[in-house]
Amino acid sequence: EHFADQISVKIASSRLTRLQERQNEILDILAQKRLGQKHFVLLDEQRDDRYFVGRSDNNLLIKVQGDMLDLGKIIEVEITEANRQTNKGKRLEQKN
Repeated sequence: EHFADQISVKIASSRLTRLQERQNEILDILAQKRLGQKHFVLLDEQRDDRYFVGRSDNNLLIKVQGDMLDLGKIIEVEITEANRQTNKGKRLEQKN
């Protein structure tokens, strides 16, 4: 059922596109602000031969180089690459 005061699909689509573009701009800005941040990360999943992922102390998903001995450990990581969906970091020091 349609309401009498509905806007056209064309206008609604245009507004949605503008909103999504602005959201992507904001996400890009936030990602750039994460560069250089340091977090403690619990490594809990192996992604490939060299990379592991885990959640930081503020729930960011961060990918870092490691080995099987790192699984289940908390390590300090500095974010070196960040985008809208993923973060990559380097190990700073080992925590047991």
